[in-house]
Amino acid sequence: MKKSKFLLLGSVASMASIPFVAAKCGGTKDEEKKPAEMPGGGQKDPKTPAEGSQNPGTEGGGNQQGSEINVKALKDKINTIWGLAPEFKDRLQNSFKEGDTYQSVLDKIASKLSDKEKQLVKLASDDDKNKKLGLQAQQKIKIKVGAEELELEFGKVANANAAENDLKTTTKQALNKVITKTELGEIAKKDSDTVKAALLEAVKGLKLDELTIDLDQRENKAKVKANAKSTIYEGEVTVTFTVKKV
Repeated sequence: MKKSKFLLLGSVASMASIPFVAAKCGGTKDEEKKPAEMPGGGQKDPKTPAEGSQNPGTEGGGNQQGSEINVKALKDKINTIWGLAPEFKDRLQNSFKEGDTYQSVLDKIASKLSDKEKQLVKLASDDDKNKKLGLQAQQKIKIKVGAEELELEFGKVANANAAENDLKTTTKQALNKVITKTELGEIAKKDSDTVKAALLEAVKGLKLDELTIDLDQRENKAKVKANAKSTIYEGEVTVTFTVKKV
């Protein structure tokens, strides 16, 4: 009987000690999670970077990386508008002519950029401002984009005279817009010179040397055409008249 009592008391004592052990185990985990104390009694958040630390890939922990990314993106943008447009004629490198200055080239590049981007772009050397394009192949221009240098190669440089002729060709006037009065009235006789004189009377300043007159042999009318060498007019117009009776 005494032996049974001792066993029962021993079991109760063992069970009573279990909560203390569990409490001790739970406390150990909480202690592991507590933030480390900082000098001065404060606590340091483990998610907060240490003072003086820097973002990876930046210098000085400031905005240097953003600046570098902007410069790289701007260089890519300039390269794209310079020579990567889908259509050959739309590529900026092919839009220049003999005699254009490097400053005018830079201005044309800048016209495609935002105001903030323009501030980062300039000629690599101020001595190049008045340098002019020739007709030779593989001409290049060096520009500064931020602190970095970018070299761009020109495409086909147009001949200055050819470019001027192309401009004249594209600005020719249609004769039916110039000669709007097609009834010339009565003329002395039916020949080219008389018709030209009547045309000049109807349209002041008309360039007769750029025109050809084709008389209709059966009717009192004529076709006025721009001749092959005309740099001002294009097309044709029909005029009518009456011939003075003798």
